[in-house]
Amino acid sequence: RLINGLVPNFHPGALTGDVTVAGINAPASPLDVTGRRVSTVFQNPRTQFFTSEVRSELAFGPENFGMAPDTIRARLVEAAQRTGIDDLLDASLFRLSGGQKQLVACACAMVVEPKVNLSAESVSLLRGVLSDLHASGATMVIAEHRLSYLRGIVDRVVLLDAGGIVREMPAERLWSMSERERTDLGLRSLHPVTPVRPAV
Repeated sequence: RLINGLVPNFHPGALTGDVTVAGINAPASPLDVTGRRVSTVFQNPRTQFFTSEVRSELAFGPENFGMAPDTIRARLVEAAQRTGIDDLLDASLFRLSGGQKQLVACACAMVVEPKVNLSAESVSLLRGVLSDLHASGATMVIAEHRLSYLRGIVDRVVLLDAGGIVREMPAERLWSMSERERTDLGLRSLHPVTPVRPAV
């Protein structure tokens, strides 16, 4: 909320120190300025949608920023292709699965072409999208408790507890941890877990 300017512009509170994001002071900047540089994907993406249909939702952000219609259409098509939702553009948001809604939320973030993408929770379905964003040079801040699918995507890991930073490390350090060290830190498995199918 500090990175995307929602604190203190929307969520009030006492703020000390500075938060500089993509060259601007995020808390001191109007939300329409910060919003051009930072996009947010919520844990439950449905809570951030403003329309009822995918194509309209993708166009909503850039329309509010006053982008030219031709630019919006071009970016909309590109974002849909990059996230693999081309066939969902005319679909109702109410009929999408959770994973599809998350992909639409990512596409909405990409249409504005921000410098920073903030994801509260991602699923393995989105690994390809996150890899694409990483390769494009976008900065991503990912708050996540499931770790295994992020191997090869994250560069730096920050461990938070009770609102404070308790440890910071390069990603390579995380992946080289022993099981004992990982569990002592309260972290989930670093390896993909294969669901056990019940015997029929």
